[in-house]
Amino acid sequence: MEETWLKVYTSLPGHKKTRRLKRLLKCSNNEAVGLLVTLWLWAEENAEDGDLTGFLPEEIAEVVGYSDKRADKLLQALVDAGFLDREGDRLLIHDWYDYVGALMNKRDYNARQRVLYKDTSLTKAVKARDGNTCQYCGITVNWKDRRGMAGGTYDHIDPQGDNTPENICVCCRSCSSKKNNRTPQEAGMNFVKNSWFYSRNICRESTGNLPETYPESTKEIRVREESSIDPSGKPSGSTQKSSLLSSCAGVREEGDGAPLPPQEEDIKAVMTRYMNDVNCQPSRGCTDDLKFYTQQLGPDLVLHAIDIAIDNNKRQWDYIKGILQNYLSAGFKTMAQVQANEQQRAAAKAARAKAAEQKGKSLALPSVPPQPAGPKKSNMERLREISKMVSKGETDSHAADAPRND
Repeated sequence: MEETWLKVYTSLPGHKKTRRLKRLLKCSNNEAVGLLVTLWLWAEENAEDGDLTGFLPEEIAEVVGYSDKRADKLLQALVDAGFLDREGDRLLIHDWYDYVGALMNKRDYNARQRVLYKDTSLTKAVKARDGNTCQYCGITVNWKDRRGMAGGTYDHIDPQGDNTPENICVCCRSCSSKKNNRTPQEAGMNFVKNSWFYSRNICRESTGNLPETYPESTKEIRVREESSIDPSGKPSGSTQKSSLLSSCAGVREEGDGAPLPPQEEDIKAVMTRYMNDVNCQPSRGCTDDLKFYTQQLGPDLVLHAIDIAIDNNKRQWDYIKGILQNYLSAGFKTMAQVQANEQQRAAAKAARAKAAEQKGKSLALPSVPPQPAGPKKSNMERLREISKMVSKGETDSHAADAPRND
């Protein structure tokens, strides 16, 4: 069985209920805390619902290290202190769900996830239906990204539901973290309009029936590629660019005159700018990340980050991504917030420069006026002087002060 951790509040040792239990059992405070934690850990494995009715008092006493003679007194003390509740003939751990109920649900969810990933036929069916599109936000997930927010995973729509195609969907890690083991309704999230789940909910609300077949999943439309292949068999550069822009901006069939939704227009504008001024052939991961940050931050902040990279001659995606990740971590949503932050940083930088300049002035040594240089002596003249000093037995220091006999 999978091991789980137990939530114990730091206030437990000094809580009034713990002190009451200590007095009733005539034990130390540390013994009372150890007794409670031991009981909860045992119940987590043997009484997952917190119901101790089926256990004898002696069995519970043995778990916490008490003798059989004190079993009834132990249970009564736990009831009087408020750690156990008697409801008729039932004996329940007080507020059990608040302690480990959520952890047990998480353990069950993890177990279902492991079973899900082992069922390759199920995951293939879900991926064939949903494609590489997150069913909550609509971005194209990157299955090779194991840690990023745009990485792909599978989500249980109902965390308590079964591993069935109707309860599993493709999801990005950002939406999975936001949903956090809740239903979409509880998390305040909706399905994208082109998903099977959205159609399913619409049909249920209008007719009470489910669609007979799954609609086609969102895929890259390569109409332009197939119609614009050069004689060598390779698509031209403009064809690749238009196809990539189409796939990033929601992908519409050629000849569809309907305008793009505002968010898809924003993504297309960002991709156009990036491909024109930074890299004309971005990687798939870069494309997915640009789409993700545009949806999370808005196009203005993404275009501003591209401008900063160009101004600093840092035309690399990692540099731009670092700026965008800082915006996301700081919770910036508007250009006003970014500009205010940039002004604060500029002011702080100027203050540091001014302080360093003042410190340098205070440590500067006083300037020494240059000494006038004497007449330059030739090597022969210097040798004659040294010969005279040697013949007289004088040192250099004495020679400098000795009177000259010309």
